[in-house]
Amino acid sequence: MDFAQLRDETARAAAAEAGGVDPTLLGDFLDELTLVASTGKALPDRALAACRALGARAADGGVPLRALVDLYLSAAWRIWKELPTVRDATDAATVRNVGEAVLRASDAAVAAAAEGFQAARRFAVRREESARREFVDDLLGGTADIGALAARSEEFGLDLGGPHVLAVATAGTPFVDATPIVSRVEDAVSRASGGGDTLVTTKEGLLTCVLPAGAAESTVESLMATLRRSLGERGWRVGIGRAYPGAAGVLRSYEEARDALDLAARLGLPGPVARSVDLLVYQVLLRDRAAITDLIDTVLTPLTTARGGARPLLDTLAAYAAHGGNTAATARALHLAVRTVTYRLDRIAALTGYDPARPDDRYVLQTAVLGARLLDWPEASEGGPRDAGIGQDGRVTSASLPVIDVSPLLSGADPGQVARDIGTACRASGFFYVSGHGLPARLLPDLEAASGRFFGLPVEEKLEIAMARGGRAWRGYFPVGGELTSGRPDLKEGLYFGTELGSDDPRVRAGVPLHGANLFPRQVPELRDAVLAYLDALTGLGQTVLHGVALSLGLDADYFAAGYTADPTVLFRIFHYPPSAPGADDWGVGQHTDYGLLTLLAQDDVGGLQVRGPDGWIDAPPIPDTFVCNIGDMLDRLTGGEYRSTLHRVRNESGRGRLSFPFFFDPAFDAEVPPLPGRTGAGAVQRWDGKDLRAFTGTYGDYLLGKVSSVFPQLRADVL
Repeated sequence: MDFAQLRDETARAAAAEAGGVDPTLLGDFLDELTLVASTGKALPDRALAACRALGARAADGGVPLRALVDLYLSAAWRIWKELPTVRDATDAATVRNVGEAVLRASDAAVAAAAEGFQAARRFAVRREESARREFVDDLLGGTADIGALAARSEEFGLDLGGPHVLAVATAGTPFVDATPIVSRVEDAVSRASGGGDTLVTTKEGLLTCVLPAGAAESTVESLMATLRRSLGERGWRVGIGRAYPGAAGVLRSYEEARDALDLAARLGLPGPVARSVDLLVYQVLLRDRAAITDLIDTVLTPLTTARGGARPLLDTLAAYAAHGGNTAATARALHLAVRTVTYRLDRIAALTGYDPARPDDRYVLQTAVLGARLLDWPEASEGGPRDAGIGQDGRVTSASLPVIDVSPLLSGADPGQVARDIGTACRASGFFYVSGHGLPARLLPDLEAASGRFFGLPVEEKLEIAMARGGRAWRGYFPVGGELTSGRPDLKEGLYFGTELGSDDPRVRAGVPLHGANLFPRQVPELRDAVLAYLDALTGLGQTVLHGVALSLGLDADYFAAGYTADPTVLFRIFHYPPSAPGADDWGVGQHTDYGLLTLLAQDDVGGLQVRGPDGWIDAPPIPDTFVCNIGDMLDRLTGGEYRSTLHRVRNESGRGRLSFPFFFDPAFDAEVPPLPGRTGAGAVQRWDGKDLRAFTGTYGDYLLGKVSSVFPQLRADVL
């Protein structure tokens, strides 16, 4: 029997002993052991990478880790005595040396295979969690295809053909996935509903329950009983929507439940439950905002002239109405003397002309007070209109962004002033220009020239490297309108790039999304070198700027480089914005924030970038030899909101095409990004989209996949 036959027989015997696993999971392990035995050298990196890939394959195939380890160890001891170096040895020293080399190699191979196995298992779990999170976001986001949602819902135990009720709970601490209270609620509502057609999840810090309408009452009672046991009697509230059928009905009930929570909080309603059906009268008031605003202005504005302002008089009116016009009960509720309440009621009558003691007048006053609570009057009117979300329009201010020279971070000079300037900019707007970067003068012109040639190609030629061809790597070209921001197509086309990885990279072999080879056009061969040079240069600049960010936060300069960005997620885009038609309601890219740590943007001389400041939109025009730098959601999360990821948008009104080159420098794909010590964000200002970055759980890769999937929903369905 020659050695090849012996090797194959050994592999089959080891596979049988390991429980009948596939012997090809050994790959070239036995050949590598033979080489180790003859040379005494360690397994090369190539062989270890192959073992990791085989371990990942075993995990994907459902092979237990113990069986995989057994396969390798069994194969090693079976082949040992047949190794030519052992068989031909003439002294014990040779056998001992060969044995040590083979044991070391076997140990390294098993460790590598186990590493690949565990990485694949972690990825599988995250993929399942990510798929569930994507489904929840699509179901409750209102932008996904309803038919596709109905098909996907069965995978998560929902039958969207029937009616459902949404119950949404809020508490002092945001709810997050994979915590004991969420698991307890999930178990409780599942039992109460009979074991099916429920979904318990979290969204934006709220505990969200999709419940079958037929068992809504019992499941809500179970939900509330679980919250009482876990959180006590106070500090939480549940909003409940009405029952509606279908995926659209789930979204409608969800919005009603959230609105009920919001109304209950703004109106100061008592009790742990806010049912939307009980709050319809307030919705009626809100629907005719102009009328309720006019009523407030007419009836309540005179109260603002009172000594101490309108608030004490409004509180008195609300309590007086709640207690049926009983002055004594009102006084007890407000912890005031009856005489004080009587005085306030008289002042209200004198100032407004409406007497709270008269039923008709009291009804007018009560309606106006309810409207004032709904609109947060008079506080909102004193500080400007209540901003429930910033629209695409809005005034542009004359403010400007600071320019920060980062050369001291490169030269070894005192970086103190640079760090202070970066900290000020990050707290004020989250945007600044970077100068003094020291990058080669030809870097951007070469890239700009090659990019212009590519975008000048016919569409059918550009589509030769369409993103769908990039598969899970998520690389390549998309046409105008192919990318969405907030569910709306952008007026731009672009190229997606990232760190160049070969097919033998373990992450590529394991199928980790957003990892792989870039796609380059055959018609513009110089684009490849220009892009790869740019990626290398901007990676260095990203580390440099993060040194300054770390110092601005009182951390060691290499805090990020030694941790989050030791193996950074690097994403690079080249965008071409056609000019907007005069008067058209379209945007090159709608308002949004970036996802990671830092973005470094180079732009041509056209302009069009705007940043949301406290007083309106700020133009960020191109400044020669600078990059626009802005912080992303993960740095916002790390700092507990001290450094804000800020809204920005692009509209090209120049009449000619615009090129921009955003480089995203982000945490490692598998990194978790908890807030820095002492920065929990307890006092952070609410984000523009109402979301709480503290509520997110998982890795940066999970967060990123959720975001890019919403940008390209069809591509997500095709390749992920």
